[in-house]
Amino acid sequence: DPISLFGTPSGGTFSGNGVVTATFDPSLSGTGIQTITYTVGGSCPDTVSQIVEVLSGPNVGSISGNGIGFHSGTYTYSVLGSNGIGYQWNAVNGTVVSSTNNVAQVQWGSTGVSGTVTAIATNNNGCADSTSMVVDLWAVGIDEMNGSNIQVYPNPTEGLVYVLVPSNDVEIIVYNTVGQRIALPVSNSETTYQLDFTGLAKGIYLLQVNTSETTETIEIVLN
Repeated sequence: DPISLFGTPSGGTFSGNGVVTATFDPSLSGTGIQTITYTVGGSCPDTVSQIVEVLSGPNVGSISGNGIGFHSGTYTYSVLGSNGIGYQWNAVNGTVVSSTNNVAQVQWGSTGVSGTVTAIATNNNGCADSTSMVVDLWAVGIDEMNGSNIQVYPNPTEGLVYVLVPSNDVEIIVYNTVGQRIALPVSNSETTYQLDFTGLAKGIYLLQVNTSETTETIEIVLN
């Protein structure tokens, strides 16, 4: 962060790499030894200099992990690790249940539409950098889906998934775990819909069923 500069007597000017008016910005000066000079004019001109060392800071990068999670679900998040860097994790609307340096397990809360996971990296010089990721939280899971009049099978699946709904006035959407909508071959016969996951990467997908009365979501496991 920029550092405010003060000189005595007042009215002088500051100069040097990273100096902007009366502030010193390490991000502009670069790392290493830097010289800040304060010059006073008038009838008694004078100049004084201060040597400062700008240390390099860590670059934590971005967080990898699911961009969508279910309420009360536990998910793994990580950043790229580096020697000499320590990591601290925290979560908003969630709890960090375990962490090992650059990897953390977060259990999301039981309410709310989103949560935030943050990683803070600190190097041996005490310099820190942080990054955050906002995760969309979904309120409906497998139990609610199984207890409704919407049926999904088989799950896990090798490719084909069938969705039985009370009427054909529905919208079916599939997302991957980072929130991207996936286009799938869909066919239906009255109130039975067939979705073909064949050819997609193995893993977890989110199946959202929208009716005139409700929206329900279930995790689909593709083996």
